[in-house]
Amino acid sequence: MAEGNPERRDSYDLSTLNVGTARRMRGKVAVVHLLLSSPSLTWTVKTKAAADGSALLAARFFTEQAKLRGVADLEYTPVAWMVPTNLELESVTVDDTARVSDARTMVHAAIAAAETSFGQTFVQIARNLRKDEGAAEVAFLIHLPIAGAREFAYPAPYLGETDVGIVFDAEPEQMGYTAAHEIAHLFGADDLYNLAPYATADAADLMRMNCPLSFVSVKDMTAYAIGWENERPARPYGYTQ
Repeated sequence: MAEGNPERRDSYDLSTLNVGTARRMRGKVAVVHLLLSSPSLTWTVKTKAAADGSALLAARFFTEQAKLRGVADLEYTPVAWMVPTNLELESVTVDDTARVSDARTMVHAAIAAAETSFGQTFVQIARNLRKDEGAAEVAFLIHLPIAGAREFAYPAPYLGETDVGIVFDAEPEQMGYTAAHEIAHLFGADDLYNLAPYATADAADLMRMNCPLSFVSVKDMTAYAIGWENERPARPYGYTQ
């Protein structure tokens, strides 16, 4: 980690590869988008459309990128569910970079509220999707109708077996990028924008640039992390496992 910048790192994290409910983005993949509602979490027609649209944009992005990279076995299915819960988030505290001040507490509360509503755990939901729908891999993305906060993901094993992220309200194109970026985390990819030294081969990668999906792609490092390449590419930064 570089001095003076808490986000700067000198190694790529490989500890989330092939772990959890979303191990590799290969075969039949289900990405479950959970739109949590409650008395303090109110969805409008616009915010719901943006969340639903982000699920479709991310699905189209990964499907097209897989084809470009010769990945023929990916069957990516986005599932969007509106989930009434008792989750109360009347205010969300963020720092000066829009990071949620206590992200771990928030994600635990959101998962607990959703599981209470479903009457089963995320692990059980994933198991049922495998049994009933034939999904080999299952990732969960929780949507909250709150603006001004920065998305985050907890791929397994950070919260146990489940791969789950949280995204917030934004403009549709931004939400499409955000959803795809966090989904890539859930399948094992690490951020590239904060790595030193810089690798030119990572330019315009989904995990490096923050912009509409039409301007980014899945480059070699991210492709390796999500299971699209078998050989780890050479890079000037290190790796941790």
